[in-house]
Amino acid sequence: RRTSGRSYTTSARATYQATIHKKYAEFIDEEAKAEANEVLEGLKKTHPNVPLVFKPSPLAEVLTKTNREICKALFVDSEESSAFSFNKPRSKTVEQTVRANLIAYNNAKTALKEEAFDDYKYVYKTIVDALEVYFSIAAESALREYFTGYAEFADNLTKEEEQKQAERVAKKRKTEEEKKQGKDAEK
Repeated sequence: RRTSGRSYTTSARATYQATIHKKYAEFIDEEAKAEANEVLEGLKKTHPNVPLVFKPSPLAEVLTKTNREICKALFVDSEESSAFSFNKPRSKTVEQTVRANLIAYNNAKTALKEEAFDDYKYVYKTIVDALEVYFSIAAESALREYFTGYAEFADNLTKEEEQKQAERVAKKRKTEEEKKQGKDAEK
């Protein structure tokens, strides 16, 4: 029986990427909330009877979604979608390319649901998986290239996570060594 072709690392990478996006969304909302609170405090003094609340930033809201939804929001639905461009001339704009890939993704998902033959299901699943990788790369590229502070935030978070992982591995090795030494001492 065939598998989807998606490796564990691709799936784990997408999950980790979603974690970074969520934490960045929280970060930009905290930053925006602090600025907004200052403004709101001033407005509350001049307009005490008007209920004023902080609304999360649209980008922060988008970042909590899937890479496909991030791409759709940034490259297709955004008023600034025309600001995105390829580094080399192409026959289609970024918006047209992403739109075409969204359509292909939706068509492949529909075909996958409706298909009765395993061989064809495998083909559609492979297409869906490949497009999910595409959306992952496209979302990350856009965030790194066009959103000030994202790349540094993501890189710092990754370094912190790598350090924590290294510490966990070192601790596990130490524990295993201690257990081994204890068993050796019993012999």
